[in-house]
Amino acid sequence: MGDRFRGSRPTVIGMIPRVRIPSGLSSLASRQAGVVSREQALGFGLTDRVLERLTGDEAWRRVTRGIYAFTEESWEQLAWAGVLLG
Repeated sequence: MGDRFRGSRPTVIGMIPRVRIPSGLSSLASRQAGVVSREQALGFGLTDRVLERLTGDEAWRRVTRGIYAFTEESWEQLAWAGVLLG
């Protein structure tokens, strides 16, 4: 076996690779108290499936329908959620 498998990556069937959060989206969130809208996330290339996984893994928190937070809840975050909701 030895060197024959060195450097090769195993293939796992049925697994979806993790998505790196685009730096532009992280920057935007930091200017909005850690809050982004679904539309903003989709605009940076994330999918609804990725959003579901992030909230399921508790990396992100759903503030309300279509609004997600990266950080602990604060009044400023709730105010931004209201702005993003319109």
